[in-house]
Amino acid sequence: MLSLARRLRTEGYAEIAESDPAVSTDQFALQVCDWIGATVTNVAEGLVASPKGVKPPNTYGGNYGVGQLPLHTDLAHWYRPPRYVLLRCISGRPSVATHLLSCRELEGWIPKSLMKRALFSPRRRLDGKQFLLRMIDGDLLRWDQLFLKPQNAAARAVAERMQELAPELPVTSVTLTKPGQVLLVDNWAALHGRGPVPQGEADRRLERIYMETLDGNEIAA
Repeated sequence: MLSLARRLRTEGYAEIAESDPAVSTDQFALQVCDWIGATVTNVAEGLVASPKGVKPPNTYGGNYGVGQLPLHTDLAHWYRPPRYVLLRCISGRPSVATHLLSCRELEGWIPKSLMKRALFSPRRRLDGKQFLLRMIDGDLLRWDQLFLKPQNAAARAVAERMQELAPELPVTSVTLTKPGQVLLVDNWAALHGRGPVPQGEADRRLERIYMETLDGNEIAA
């Protein structure tokens, strides 16, 4: 599906208005992979908001609960984060939005030259190892205020600026309300977050799948 690939390249994310709710998310993800030249890397994972502290402390849900989830890229503390995040609505709520901001838009607020110099490390060692991670490394953008630790002046400046700018950044809000609606995010090119979950709407449920490009780098044309 050429238009889907083009939207991912230009915006960093793309909506798929509907898919057959009778088809599992795992099956639908395989179809999307055929369209964009990618492969699935995990089985569908259910996402439901819970009060703060219910989920483990190494998750966003455990730290923020039903409050707003700040902009981030998934698994930013990995040396190579997954390329795509597929979010599919199972049970939607109209007042809970996913927030999106492309790397291109972010560069209008924070100089790319500063982000390219910013070095971070995971807050916890992975497999007993500690390593440095660039915020921008080639085509890869990573950001996570919770699980990345600034390691140089540029990184500290970016972290401070991101917190200051959070209320002002021109995010796009996408609301998944109907079963089968899909949001596909290029996890290397766009940040995403979630608005707060009002009381009585915590039964909103999405399913998430990660994907990787077949050649490990560029999206199919």
